[in-house]
Amino acid sequence: MSTELYEEQKRLEKEAVDILSRKEFRDLTKAIEQGRFDTTKFGNALIKASYYPVRDKIQEYFDTNLKGHSHKTQQYIIYLCSGDVDKLTYTILQVLVKKLAQHNNAIKLVTLTGSIVAALKDVNLFEIAKENNPKLIAYLGNQFKRASARRKRELIQDHLDEFKEMRLGVSNAEDMRTGAILIDLVIKSGANIIEQTKLWRKGIDRYATFYIKFSDEAIAFLNDTYYIPPTMASYLPMIVPPKDWVSHKKGGYLTVK
Repeated sequence: MSTELYEEQKRLEKEAVDILSRKEFRDLTKAIEQGRFDTTKFGNALIKASYYPVRDKIQEYFDTNLKGHSHKTQQYIIYLCSGDVDKLTYTILQVLVKKLAQHNNAIKLVTLTGSIVAALKDVNLFEIAKENNPKLIAYLGNQFKRASARRKRELIQDHLDEFKEMRLGVSNAEDMRTGAILIDLVIKSGANIIEQTKLWRKGIDRYATFYIKFSDEAIAFLNDTYYIPPTMASYLPMIVPPKDWVSHKKGGYLTVK
């Protein structure tokens, strides 16, 4: 068998991997644009890797005996998530991963606090509606699983607006304080998923502003996660004999190891 054919076979295998990589990149870009990065295997892996340290830090915060305004904020956070630490942790990480990807890894602290509290208010709204109309929530739950971020907002607006009056009313300042505390807990959890920095972006900021970014550790984790195993590629039939199979992992295509 000629050397040219073997080289051509290797080229075809590399081309198959490149095609898959480009498709993976396109799908990932589309997910980021649509606010679905948290649902990709990359965003989901980052959430899973950070989950337990963040959860433990939030539980520690819940168990702390606070007083005055700090106690008020603590109780408001517990109210928003119905005391469910797991639900709170997942919601926070979901928003962080999604928003940072959408904003090219630099989002204003005040913007992110608002997004986190808005997501928690939606969670809280579902709990209120669940108590008052469980059949509606059973229906919406199935809809939500398949809905885009925009469609979810529409579903809430169409079906849950009537329950908003039942929510605990707090000031915007309290909402911002709540979001800031939750972000601070994530930073201090040791999960090393995000960091706070002061930036001045020309044409965007009038003065130095606090931003939240993925940490270097999180970026490194995502880089390591973005890997296309050669065995995932859709190879064509081979034009040369395959390598002998010497184990269940070694053999077949020339470039697959």
